[in-house]
Amino acid sequence: MNITIIGLGYIGFPVAIKLAEAGFHIHGYDIDSQRIQDIETGNFNIQEPELYERYHAVKSNLSISTKLVKSSTYIVTVQTPVDQNNKADVSYVNRALQDIGKFLSKGDLVILESTVPPYSNEVFHAYLSEISQININDFDYAYCPETIQPGNVFYELSTNPRVIGSINERAFKRTELIYSKLTKGKITHTNYITAEHVKIMQNAYRDYEIAFANALSIYCDQHRMNVFELIGLINQHPRAKVLNPGVGVGGHCLPVDTLFIIEKSSFEPIIFSRNMNNHKTDYVVEKIMSQAPKKVILFGATYKPNSDDLRHSPSIEIANQLISINIEVLFCEPNINQEFIYGIKNIKFDEAIKIKSLKVITQKHDVFIKGYDNFGKIDFIDFVGLDS
Repeated sequence: MNITIIGLGYIGFPVAIKLAEAGFHIHGYDIDSQRIQDIETGNFNIQEPELYERYHAVKSNLSISTKLVKSSTYIVTVQTPVDQNNKADVSYVNRALQDIGKFLSKGDLVILESTVPPYSNEVFHAYLSEISQININDFDYAYCPETIQPGNVFYELSTNPRVIGSINERAFKRTELIYSKLTKGKITHTNYITAEHVKIMQNAYRDYEIAFANALSIYCDQHRMNVFELIGLINQHPRAKVLNPGVGVGGHCLPVDTLFIIEKSSFEPIIFSRNMNNHKTDYVVEKIMSQAPKKVILFGATYKPNSDDLRHSPSIEIANQLISINIEVLFCEPNINQEFIYGIKNIKFDEAIKIKSLKVITQKHDVFIKGYDNFGKIDFIDFVGLDS
């Protein structure tokens, strides 16, 4: 079977590799020529163990380019960001469907993995029929939202359950056949609207858990308690699992996907979570400013530990807010080799701990945990609980 993957990002590229490993003939397509170049030179997504070793092992079954290739099956894994009004930007999906529509034939299968707002797939299915001039019943379409955590992608692709939304059994069975080669997890059939909610509500629930932890951290500050000590004691109970707080919430999923629900419907837990997790970032800035610093080093620029992923990172927002009020800001981000991150100088750990400045821990990288004793207790704020 020939399969074309549209979008070679943090999910699409590993999916292409896994399907090639399963014996399918895969073509990876991306409109970004720089992405193709970065993949070929091993400079994309360096946080993912085994990524390039596995890629080079399946090159006989996997080609990549900026040219779309005709296949019998198309899997769309492009991004769905939000616009300046916090509304879903589905232009990348529409562009992918337009490209597919030029090649689509009767009997082909199109699968969308991108996270999209409720009721989107009914529209996408009809749109693909319109632009291809093929009756909606003469090709198959399915929605199978990805639920993968970057940094552990191959394990999760192999073990996570998958939900497939379609309007008929035929589309489900064809899609199930493909994904059964990817995962040992359970594969379930449902309708479009339910499948659309699965990934978003998974993210919404996680965002809600983090919001509770971030709210608790502010409460503990007000009552002069160590939030990490309190959480450790709470979690001694076998049915308690409170998360540790941070400096906000980043990444492509939690701060973005959950907005797809509330742009059309009211769902109070999501509204609370988004407001609280955004407020925590502002609160961190206020707490830093209470120390009246002239220079601040932020230890951690990425949105998650031991990652090189800067998407929607609250540390970037903190840095920009501090710079806007004329505070000198440096980053110490050991997972990124560049000398500058968004124009802010990025220095090595050994150098950073020696500079006279307010040292602010914004990410729980292993390097910082191992070097915790080097920070000392003067001019030092730990927002992530390195020693907890």
